Amino acid sequence: MEKISKSGKNFDETLDSICEEYHLSKDEIVYTTGEVKKGLFKGETTEVIVYNKNDIYNLVKDFLKEVINNLGLEVSFELKKQDDRNVLKMYSNNNSILIGHNGKTIKALENLAKQKVYNEIGIFFNIALDVENYKDKKVARLERLAKNLARDVLKTKVDVHMENMNDYDVILIGTPNWCSTIAPPVATFLSENNFEGKKVALFVTHGGGGLSRCESDMRKLSGNAKFLKSGVFSGSSVASSDDDIAKWLKEIDLKK
Repeated sequence: MEKISKSGKNFDETLDSICEEYHLSKDEIVYTTGEVKKGLFKGETTEVIVYNKNDIYNLVKDFLKEVINNLGLEVSFELKKQDDRNVLKMYSNNNSILIGHNGKTIKALENLAKQKVYNEIGIFFNIALDVENYKDKKVARLERLAKNLARDVLKTKVDVHMENMNDYDVILIGTPNWCSTIAPPVATFLSENNFEGKKVALFVTHGGGGLSRCESDMRKLSGNAKFLKSGVFSGSSVASSDDDIAKWLKEIDLKK
């Protein structure tokens, strides 16, 4: 993989110079700061290190091909642009093995690929893998489940308890802003479940109080969960907030 390195007094100007010299846009590269040198008379210079994203994806393809071949499977890859991000699609002679139980094999391969890239270039590079549109189908399935559960609660007035929380890597939790904190039933739900190692995203509806203490109080009840950016929506206009909700879901990497 080609490493492009150049030093200059100003980081942005040096980065622009690299892009111009190699005919690259900033969307096509990843970059970081290298060694900062202090000269006796020339002042401080900063090293800018750049890698082409296409080179990184080729590295990931070669690495994953070797890993998957060692599992006795054949695999091919296709890099696709989905909205504002790249997704590396994998095609195999046994896609169910690549997907794994609840997508755990895809997730493991993603983690391996990210670690491989970091070991090579020292930069954390987000890599999204998919097989047979598994992730899109999973999101659609969860959306249907959430709507059905909400419908049951409204109809029966009986709380619904989620089962098999371990089957989910990402959990979205909604609450109204209840006197500047989360609603009591939500607090009960948080205290009764183990969120360690889970990604948790909070979405709040409010009548003018915004997020208030909802997120901070939720963190206290959720142990060692990894929190994604919270979604905050006005209760009076939430029915017409599809674009804002879609934008938030993209920001937390749950919608393409």
